[in-house]
Amino acid sequence: PITPGARAPATISIENTGFNTEHFVIEVEGVPKEWVRLDRGDVDLLPGAQVQVGINFKPLRRPESTPGEYTITVRAYSQVNPKDVALLKTVIHILQYNGYGMVMGTPLIVDNQPFQIYIHNQGNGPLSLNFRGFHKGKSLKFDIHTPVVTLQAGQRETIVGNIRPVRRTWFGKPRTYNYDIISHSQDAAGFQAPISGEYMISPVFAQWVLFAGIGIILVGLVALFYTIGTALQPEPT
Repeated sequence: PITPGARAPATISIENTGFNTEHFVIEVEGVPKEWVRLDRGDVDLLPGAQVQVGINFKPLRRPESTPGEYTITVRAYSQVNPKDVALLKTVIHILQYNGYGMVMGTPLIVDNQPFQIYIHNQGNGPLSLNFRGFHKGKSLKFDIHTPVVTLQAGQRETIVGNIRPVRRTWFGKPRTYNYDIISHSQDAAGFQAPISGEYMISPVFAQWVLFAGIGIILVGLVALFYTIGTALQPEPT
């Protein structure tokens, strides 16, 4: 088995069993050409001579390197007599690997603004994930619109959600909370990856409304006291 990005060396022997010097060409089929490196692609052999040729298989570490079995055919043929071909078949098994990327698209959200997280399956097989929100003080509630997703190899997706406070502040200044969105893979690895953001929530009533309300109450009290004082003054005789 080969994990994409790793090397798997092999060696083949070529012998000229004929009576004439031959120029042999070596080719490998069954996998993308960029996966294969030959020590030499051709060789001249005297009658009865033998040579070893090294082959290195290195599947690229990309989502396109689909896991599974590949039948490899190594062909060695005479350039003079192309129909004189020697074939060697073998099977290599490409393993699945995981790769995952995550970027916070909205580092700071305000009030009802949704957060956005960009995710990317950088591996070569399906990746199932679930998402949850976390706040250390447990003062926030999270509504993730798609809490469970399965990404195919190379697929990108956007995770969207909203945050609201457990208890809303009626008056005062805006408050800022730090929070995390944690992604958890549903495979045997079970890895967890957090990403952080900030959430700013404004009070129900702005601070100036509070001061204005206090000012109105004070004016009302002054007017009330003035009215009472005027009513209590004795009438002139």
